Amino acid sequence: ILNTDAEESTSIDRTVSVFMPEEAPLPRFMQETAKRSAADAGTATHIFMQFCDFENLKENGAEAELRRLMEKNFISEKDAGIVYTSELELFRQSEIFEKMRTATKIMREKRFNSRLPAEEFTTDPVLYEKLKNDGVKITVQGVVDCIFKTDDGKWVLIDYKTDRLTKNELEDREKAEEKLRGRHSRQLNVYREVCERLLGEKIHR
Repeated sequence: ILNTDAEESTSIDRTVSVFMPEEAPLPRFMQETAKRSAADAGTATHIFMQFCDFENLKENGAEAELRRLMEKNFISEKDAGIVYTSELELFRQSEIFEKMRTATKIMREKRFNSRLPAEEFTTDPVLYEKLKNDGVKITVQGVVDCIFKTDDGKWVLIDYKTDRLTKNELEDREKAEEKLRGRHSRQLNVYREVCERLLGEKIHR
């Protein structure tokens, strides 16, 4: 027996309501774009910081400096589109930017290869003592984003982070600092020790 048009319509509607998800997944090419934006925006912003002209950034802003970097082929148009320009504008207005801009010495993207005591990389007190007593060393490789010397002679270590903070954390500086210290303090302590060995001078805390 053939269904009437009305019956076919009802059958089709019921099928759609059962089998179609409320939110269909994004096509693969759109998923890849979303992933890239989330994963690579920090890297693209690091490229900006590595090559940017601080004077042009100060005088003309992040967008103008980003255009200059594209024109000079320091950054691709694709990467430039995901740079955190709003955060760079906040950086441009900060005290630390002014200290970097007026630094007497500055090194960006400083690569290192150093042997350090292995006990510095564990929080287990028993393992710490064993590694220390045995004199175990490990080779550490990395890249320091920026080291600069202020006009009053202090060395400062900078490691750029693009962590996302909650609204509550943005409104409470202590909470934000606690979160960031928890995530990055061990890495920064290693970088500080490496830089002090390279420079033969203390890094300002």
